[in-house]
Amino acid sequence: MRRIVLVSLILALGIAVRAQDEMMEPMPTKELEKINFLLGHGKGDMTLYWMGQESKAKTETVCEMGLGGRFVVMKNTMDMPGMGKVEGLFMITYNAKEKAFLGWWYDQMASDALKFKGNMEGNKLVMTSDLFEMPGMPAQTKMRSTYEPQGKNVLFTLDMEANGKWQPMMKCSYENTPKGK
Repeated sequence: MRRIVLVSLILALGIAVRAQDEMMEPMPTKELEKINFLLGHGKGDMTLYWMGQESKAKTETVCEMGLGGRFVVMKNTMDMPGMGKVEGLFMITYNAKEKAFLGWWYDQMASDALKFKGNMEGNKLVMTSDLFEMPGMPAQTKMRSTYEPQGKNVLFTLDMEANGKWQPMMKCSYENTPKGK
């Protein structure tokens, strides 16, 4: 009798584990490897473009895999002129159903995330945000972020769409030191 109970219990556990595995989305390992160049720690200089003015800022980025390896988690700290310290969090993953990278940007200036979607264009990750309202802007706008490996550096650009044209908003190059080096 004990054997029957034990065998039944083992079969039930096996079925439960298999059902759980079938419910989980496959890990997008191959796709996430394409953006491994983002992983690490970097400091750099940033140029900001706003209302016809150009200013300089310092930036620091820490980027690592998170949430079981399904997301690239990027934490940014920027020392912005006139604003002080601005912190941001960008989480990126690959969605096989949409065949696209998806990203969510959070910072202390808004309580909700700005969602981005995009793909690799050559060796660059290019993502465009959903439409959103920005204080001081007459209409909804969207942003485009580009990450490009350049040797040990990562070049980051953020463009904003205005009057149907992309215009630079931020440009930054930071030396990226992979974790553990």
